[in-house]
Amino acid sequence: MRPPAALVVPVARGVQRARRVWWWLRRPVTIGVRVAVEDPDGALLLVRHTYVRGWYLPGGGADGGETLPDAGAREVREETGIDLAEPPRLVTVQTFFLSHRTDHVALLHAQATGEPQVDGIEIAEAAWFAPDALPSPLPDVTRRQLAALSP
Repeated sequence: MRPPAALVVPVARGVQRARRVWWWLRRPVTIGVRVAVEDPDGALLLVRHTYVRGWYLPGGGADGGETLPDAGAREVREETGIDLAEPPRLVTVQTFFLSHRTDHVALLHAQATGEPQVDGIEIAEAAWFAPDALPSPLPDVTRRQLAALSP
């Protein structure tokens, strides 16, 4: 026997509210990094994920106890197989308020060379692009991050 619709909707809303509260209590703040990696000619390293549309700067979440430069170097290595020439430097920090969560994303800048190698599981493709020949689609967040690199 199915419960009446008049009961299902309020219960579903209550469950959703409880999930939001649990998430807020469990992980109210996340810290992540995105790294603008440039080669000596000024080309930018971008990645295309398997689970979201568009091209992004390499990056991801920082692990507990990890510095932002260490997180950036690790994420670039994990996503592209490229080791940075030196620790990335902090450019800016962006804050996003989404779904009862606060995300802080540090934008870092680094130099590197090499041919990207991807796993095909998380990252579908990684490539170098000249600043005047960026791929499409380029999400707004990536555009804002690239604009933050300019003085």
